Amino acid sequence: MRNWTVILLILASTLAFGCSRRGDDNTNSSQDQQTVNTAEITDANQALAIGKQYLEDNKTEQAIEVLLRATELDPNLGEAWFQLGIAYGLIEKQQELDAQTDVNAPADSGKEPRSNSVKAFRKAVEAYKKVIDANPDDHTAFYNLGRAYNKLNQDEDAAKALKQAVKLNPEDTEYQTELGAILIKLAQYRNLTVTIDRYNISAFVADTDDKRSKGLSGVENMFENQGMLFIFNYPSKQGFWMKEMMFPLDIIWLDSNNSVIHVEKKLQPCTSVLFCPVYSPSSDAKYVLETISGFTDLHSVNEGDKIKINSN
Repeated sequence: MRNWTVILLILASTLAFGCSRRGDDNTNSSQDQQTVNTAEITDANQALAIGKQYLEDNKTEQAIEVLLRATELDPNLGEAWFQLGIAYGLIEKQQELDAQTDVNAPADSGKEPRSNSVKAFRKAVEAYKKVIDANPDDHTAFYNLGRAYNKLNQDEDAAKALKQAVKLNPEDTEYQTELGAILIKLAQYRNLTVTIDRYNISAFVADTDDKRSKGLSGVENMFENQGMLFIFNYPSKQGFWMKEMMFPLDIIWLDSNNSVIHVEKKLQPCTSVLFCPVYSPSSDAKYVLETISGFTDLHSVNEGDKIKINSN
């Protein structure tokens, strides 16, 4: 029995190698892509899956060809248009970089070109709107519509769509995070990279009275590698509270030398203005960094630690 088992295993592995580079013939998106004939694809969702796989494999030209086939088969397939926009965007970005290094490239006319990526994202918007018209409670369609608007830099429309997605499905943290990023973008915060023990945070900078006053209020959620850095004109005992916050935070106070002087952990949003404590350090702070709850424990942030604020 053992000898027959070995022979069968050898035969099985040989057949598997001959059938698929990945040893998995259960998915059309990763099957023998070198021999895919785009014209022979008759299912839009199959074309979409193959196109997304090409994008993951950095085969952008092939992705565009197959995703165009998906939109031909189903012009209302919003995700195909969205992925096509991403693929075109990659090509356009590379062309832009090439032009910057080409001394013979024509001068910029000053006009904003209506690029293929923009056209594709606009088609995605049209497709997602049709889905919503047919089913106004489709939270996924609202989320995808917000993503498409975001790619077009139509931030107010993106925020409106994402708010509806969160309203229809409030438990989805991905919806909340996408909405939070758009709301922060609308507030026109610049970014700085803050490094804590070799871990980088992309921090939105609040360096004016209006931005410091608003802070993260109204933002639904953040990722671990996101935060908000408050920069003050002069050091003082800066007080913070959790009024109008929608998720818990850790808060880190830093002096003028970027040394941690105080840490507050796992602060919960205030449920009432009448009971909303103010947290402040015992010494003067020049900077204050807000992160997701649990960050300071996860990264062992303690008083006396140095935090690097990088100028972008």
